[in-house]
Amino acid sequence: MELGKISDQGGCDYRELSCEWQDPQSLEFRQSGCAVSQAMVDMGSGVIGTQCTCTHLTVFAIALRNKQQLSPLCHATEVDYVLLALYAVLSVCVLVQLARITYYKLPKVSLAQHSLLLLASVLRIAFLVAKPVIESLAGLVMLGLLPSVIALILFIYLMLTWASLQLVGINLDPFARFRIPFVVVAVGVLVLAIALVIAVAASDATDAATMRQDVVSSGSYVLAALYAVVCVLVILAGFGLRKSLAQLSSHSSGISTASSGTPNNWREMFRWRVLVATVGLSSCLFASACLWVAAVQTDIIVSDAATLGTTTAFYVCDWLGLCLLTWLLSHAIATAAKRLDKSKSELSMSTSKH
Repeated sequence: MELGKISDQGGCDYRELSCEWQDPQSLEFRQSGCAVSQAMVDMGSGVIGTQCTCTHLTVFAIALRNKQQLSPLCHATEVDYVLLALYAVLSVCVLVQLARITYYKLPKVSLAQHSLLLLASVLRIAFLVAKPVIESLAGLVMLGLLPSVIALILFIYLMLTWASLQLVGINLDPFARFRIPFVVVAVGVLVLAIALVIAVAASDATDAATMRQDVVSSGSYVLAALYAVVCVLVILAGFGLRKSLAQLSSHSSGISTASSGTPNNWREMFRWRVLVATVGLSSCLFASACLWVAAVQTDIIVSDAATLGTTTAFYVCDWLGLCLLTWLLSHAIATAAKRLDKSKSELSMSTSKH
């Protein structure tokens, strides 16, 4: 048994003796600078003997406090396990796509996109598992904020790609025109997130609860506003690209027919995927922005059940958005893989004929 630890109360909780001193300004008892050096507890007679070692002189007290075990998933709920399973399934799907990219030696851009998707999913899993372990608020903010920043950067990349496809040919590099603006925006979002974490850490160091709450609220509002802006831009870019594809289809020479006789117009298929992705991603982004704002409003979230519902809904929207991105990118990978397989097959047939 650890020094000062008295009894377990069911796995995650226990009671322990604590040496504390009274702050003369706030009149609150604090543990910093004091430690239990010896402890004797007789639960039968109720006699408690404790020797404290402190680094300063002031008013002291010995308290018996309830503590929590800082172990992964110690206080996880059923909802946490469901969310962990969802993100784990998404991670496996992304890993399969990464294996296909490596096998077919596809462009590095696809490798980077799927690597970021995998990183976002893994960080969500790490956050759900490590919530009881991380005592620092700055650590919690950093681990919870990074996946949202990565997802936001991927959403911006998709939006700029759709906008670029309306300005250049479909068969050309669709992202060449917006590469530099994308890098600037991505770096700006990362700097904003890092600044928020540093501000939270600074407020933790000064033990200013009001300042800490203001920093978290302000940062949440800014990031929610970014999500809302990207939501609007995704709608504009997605429906604009769908309209451009419709015009291209109307001017095309006709619809090609597969061997089975069914229509095989890739522009029509792409228009349908753009429509689904536009509606789905914009809905997920809008819901995430609203839930983010609601989560930091103490006058809106007034109960544990409401907090759990808001948090769960945010994670579900985040997971659905990542799934839509994975679905879009996986279709591109599948199309590229089929083309490579077809080229290899035609090459082998021509070689065998000669």
